[in-house]
Amino acid sequence: MSKQILADFLKKLAQDPALMERYKKDPRGVMTKHGVDGKHQDMIMSSDNDGLQRELDGNPDSVPTTTIRSFK
Repeated sequence: MSKQILADFLKKLAQDPALMERYKKDPRGVMTKHGVDGKHQDMIMSSDNDGLQRELDGNPDSVPTTTIRSFK
């Protein structure tokens, strides 16, 4: 379930400019509010793109991790 939450959050973040602005001001707060677990938050904050890709593997709704680089 947490992998689906991660995928859903990243898609929303890429598509919703208002969410992105809130995220830029308080990344952990926004991720927590959207249910992203601590492990995934750490991966995003440290730009662990390989780890994120492994987490999203097999998820048909996953987003390319190349978009994650701009979220830090």
